[in-house]
Amino acid sequence: MSNISNLSSYLLYPASLGYRLAVGSRNTLYDWHVLRENQVPVPIVCVGNLTVGGTGKTPMVSWLTNYFSRQGKKVAILTRGYKRSSSQSSLVLLPDAGNTYKVSELGDEAAMLHARHPQASLVLDADRSRGARAVCSRWQPDIIIMDDGFQHRRLRRTVNIVMIDSQRLFGNGFLLPAGPLREPISALQRADLVVFNKFDAHHTYFAKKSCKVFDFISPARLFTASYQLKSLYNLRQPSRLLTVDQLQGKKMLAFAGIANPDYFFQQLENIGIKLQHTLPFADHMNYDRKSLQKISQTAAGCQLTVTTAKDAVKITAFPETCRLLPELLVADIKLQIEPQNHFIELLESRLSLGYSIVPPIEAR
Repeated sequence: MSNISNLSSYLLYPASLGYRLAVGSRNTLYDWHVLRENQVPVPIVCVGNLTVGGTGKTPMVSWLTNYFSRQGKKVAILTRGYKRSSSQSSLVLLPDAGNTYKVSELGDEAAMLHARHPQASLVLDADRSRGARAVCSRWQPDIIIMDDGFQHRRLRRTVNIVMIDSQRLFGNGFLLPAGPLREPISALQRADLVVFNKFDAHHTYFAKKSCKVFDFISPARLFTASYQLKSLYNLRQPSRLLTVDQLQGKKMLAFAGIANPDYFFQQLENIGIKLQHTLPFADHMNYDRKSLQKISQTAAGCQLTVTTAKDAVKITAFPETCRLLPELLVADIKLQIEPQNHFIELLESRLSLGYSIVPPIEAR
């Protein structure tokens, strides 16, 4: 399989060169102000990445929303709403507005953010500039958190945060379609803060490959993050929290439709949960009765099932089928940033400047 993948990458490499030329030309036009950025009258913190696939953008958006909400700020979350079925080009969900949209209409990650942060506004629009203007005119937020917007340069942002999966880094180093990169690694020069997620200092692949980053960003702007599984709660009774000790000796099945389900399963085992079975699904899995019946059949003989919050918001659309499952637990996973105090200090420092302007590498 690896050899086939390598062959495909090299066959697609000429197309990657064309893609690189197009991306480079576009960035140059923005850098030279030939293409103009749109602005809104509130600060924007952009969370993005350089590669396709999951790198932890949504958990970072959630962390930032909690951080600014605790300060008493009105936060708007601006996202594309990946795989949403709603036909509205710009959808603004205000707090306490009695929103009744289905998960499929919002997309799984947007629906999860909406459920987790009811005090924030949620804006869904592939055109981030239009979405930002819409929420500013209807709600006047104090700050906007833009999800997956590093390449969306039409909207000017105050802070650029780039997430990197330290387990996968930059893959084969090729740009699309031969590799996972949306932009060359040199694009990190536009980043104010870079976070290596799922960090493992002992990972030799990380130590070898991550050195490329230091050519484009100062170590003072690099941070690490990991997922901390704080607790598990019952989907039908969210107030019922369970500890790892309460799960000892239980036969469990874990399932997940995320970018890297094996990492989630490993997290569960790392805290002492013994899994009888695991069921990985594709990222952004659209669960239906058939897939839930498959989970139910695989879970035969198990006392508990466990999944992620992102998956949980989708399967609640099938309450009758869900009742066929053993007791369903949801893993409450939080992002832990290190060193957090320095991260907050730099974040606030960039916000105080009023716009993202990263100094040359030699000046950092």
